[in-house]
Amino acid sequence: MEELDKMTPAECLIAISENDLYSPSFYPSRYAHAGADEVIRQLPAETQLRLAKWLKGKQRSSWRKFKSRLLSKIGTP
Repeated sequence: MEELDKMTPAECLIAISENDLYSPSFYPSRYAHAGADEVIRQLPAETQLRLAKWLKGKQRSSWRKFKSRLLSKIGTP
């Protein structure tokens, strides 16, 4: 978590998308809050798709809102 806290919001979401070990509930909601619309637009298309797949299924609180923002930008994968 310390490494993620040192990253920009976009870098943080890229790193999270590349980690297959943890579910969204493992990460604090501050990382989902960092995923504002302008940050989502900065992410490579491949990262956006990985995040959408990672968030597949029911999510809670901030991750659900992030998932909604993400899918509205890229469409349902």
